[in-house]
Amino acid sequence: MSAYKNIDSFFDEKGPEDIERFVDKNLDISQQILAILKSKGWSQKDLAKELEKSDAEVSKWLSGTHNLTLRSITKMEAVLGEDIILTPIKAQASIQPQKVYVTVQVEAPDRYIPAGGVPIFSPHHSASEQLFQNEGNAQYSMAA
Repeated sequence: MSAYKNIDSFFDEKGPEDIERFVDKNLDISQQILAILKSKGWSQKDLAKELEKSDAEVSKWLSGTHNLTLRSITKMEAVLGEDIILTPIKAQASIQPQKVYVTVQVEAPDRYIPAGGVPIFSPHHSASEQLFQNEGNAQYSMAA
């Protein structure tokens, strides 16, 4: 055990890797639970009631320092209706890009009249052909 000159040196020193990971994961799990509670508009007291636990016990669980069991985490997931822990495989599967197809129907007017006046477009030309004929000026008014 080392002696610390001040509080900063205590927090700067790293502990064993497994302890560091344990603390990080505990805090991550607590933060995830708190985020789910917030999204549902629930308090810790609401969660305690649903779990049939005391407010103090749930508060201890969510402090980030309690060694939560997998059983207690899954009980909370069941009550909250959401995953608290998501494995990398499930996480990747849940964010796979999905193709979305959209059909758009566009009706074109009989003719277009540039802001200056003379109709130069036919509805039989593509949009790129029409823009090319008008030298890239895309400010049009439509005639009825």
